[in-house]
Amino acid sequence: MASLVGGSADQKAGRYVLQPLLKDCLAHPSGIAVSNDGDTLYVAETMRNRVLRGVRMAGAFHFSVFYQFSGMLGPSCLALGKDGTLFVGRIDSPKVVLGQIAALSPTGSLIRSIPCPSASIKGISLDSENKFLFVSIGGGKVLKTKL
Repeated sequence: MASLVGGSADQKAGRYVLQPLLKDCLAHPSGIAVSNDGDTLYVAETMRNRVLRGVRMAGAFHFSVFYQFSGMLGPSCLALGKDGTLFVGRIDSPKVVLGQIAALSPTGSLIRSIPCPSASIKGISLDSENKFLFVSIGGGKVLKTKL
């Protein structure tokens, strides 16, 4: 989250500084998603195989484990739907053929899993109406699936 350095002179000059929200405590953070109101931040922590959720309270984000996965290597990327559904791309060892995209409810329950023909999921995104999910995978491919 970028914030302005100083007063109106800095703002007019367009100077920004990145301020740490989590520092020296994550095992390979690899994907982030932010709610429309900016008060909830999700972080994919690949090497701990989990997704963290930070909720802004009294001007600061307070983080907790939103979902702990088992199996596979870990989450690599996130996309947040309009209804609060969090889509999580999960990667695995190059020896594994299939990857997976997990759909999590706003309360952190697994809704469903979407199989992916590659264990190397690089990025995911939703269309503006949340009807399609786009997935970039290893080998220079982009896939699309109807939700």
